[in-house]
Amino acid sequence: MFNAEVSGDIKCEALYSNKDDTVYLSDNWRTNDLRDRSIVLHELVHHLQYLNHVKAGCESRLEFQAFKLRAQWLSKQGVE
Repeated sequence: MFNAEVSGDIKCEALYSNKDDTVYLSDNWRTNDLRDRSIVLHELVHHLQYLNHVKAGCESRLEFQAFKLRAQWLSKQGVE
């Protein structure tokens, strides 16, 4: 789960908690918006990483995989 001090410049769209297997979404999240749905995809990648005990040298590698899959899905939906 995202664990850092949040400044006013950072917008948190969603969080995944492996403690309770929950994805927390922003109050502004919209079901019919493809970009918002891709946020859920990103967090579900983190859930699968956790379930499959994916090890990475640093957190950014786990984020890279989630962002890459999110971008691929958006591209297939016709969103740049």
